[in-house]
Amino acid sequence: DGVIPVIESILSTGSPSQPLGAEITTAYILPPGAEYLKVVRKIRNVMPRTIRVAMNIVGIVFGDGARGMFPGVGFKTPPQGRSMGYYAAVGRDISYGWYAAEAYTVLFDFHGLVFASYPSFEIPMGETFTETRYLAVGTGDVESVSRIAATFLQADRTATMSGTAVDELGTPIPGALVHVLEEGARARDSGYVSNARTDAAGAFRASVAPGRYDLFVTTEGRPLSAGVTVEAT
Repeated sequence: DGVIPVIESILSTGSPSQPLGAEITTAYILPPGAEYLKVVRKIRNVMPRTIRVAMNIVGIVFGDGARGMFPGVGFKTPPQGRSMGYYAAVGRDISYGWYAAEAYTVLFDFHGLVFASYPSFEIPMGETFTETRYLAVGTGDVESVSRIAATFLQADRTATMSGTAVDELGTPIPGALVHVLEEGARARDSGYVSNARTDAAGAFRASVAPGRYDLFVTTEGRPLSAGVTVEAT
């Protein structure tokens, strides 16, 4: 490991950082037939003492016009210090999901650049610490990346909801985004669960934990739709 000059110039306050004293190997693994990339980092302590990683920080920025989305909060910036299970970004035709077994804490979100901190850890002399992350690539909504994430992380998606988004004349609306919130969540500005993109026939499908949800639809050139409450079983 070593010091990154550009980061050092921003964060250092006159006392230069010191290398951690570790051998770090990062493997980018694409399993056969998988729709996700597995990122495994191994950190081996080569120092004659225990080393501590106090700032286990990740920086995330997605392109393709994708807007960042946080679980529970939606497309808004979450309160600083809130714990999050994953980070997603949603574009018109593509979406991304960044996952790990442990939750992260949001440090700040600035125009789609997110800095977050995972739990700190210690590595005894001569031992190796392993951390695993996953990058899923979906088709323009959180539903598609959540489906992929369910193959490597346990999540309750045993209930399914489906339907069709239509305009005032009953014409199906393709490419609309159906937002799934916990019942009554919009009034308390929290409880955002997921979203699903409608297909060419205006149809959508989303898998969630059993419960009651409020659905809203957004699409270009139209205001937010009225809410519809459904029970997913």
